[in-house]
Amino acid sequence: MAVQLATLDILVKEAHFDPPVARAIGAAIENEIQASQLVTVPVLDARFTQFEAKIDARFVQFESKFDVRLAQLESRLFWKLVGFGLTALTVTIAALQLFKSTA
Repeated sequence: MAVQLATLDILVKEAHFDPPVARAIGAAIENEIQASQLVTVPVLDARFTQFEAKIDARFVQFESKFDVRLAQLESRLFWKLVGFGLTALTVTIAALQLFKSTA
C-alpha cells in the first residue's frame, strides 16, 4: 500500500526528513501495522456476525428440543388427569352404590 500523504508531510515538514527517507519510514510503519493484525471495526463486525449466527442456530436447536419436551409433558399430564378423573369417578360410583345399599 502507498504511504499516506499526511504521514509523508509530517515526516518531511515537521521532522525534516528527506522525502526518500520519509517514504521508507512511512512504508516501514505501515508494514508493522499490517503485520500486527490490528482488530478493526469491520473485523469485529464480521466476528460478531459469525458469533450471532452460531448463537441463533443453537437457540433454534434448543427451542425445538424444548417444544418436543413440552409436548411430551403435556401429553403425560393429560393422561394423568384422565386417570385421576376416572379414579375419582370410580370412587364416587362405589360410594353411591355403598350408600344406596345401606339406605
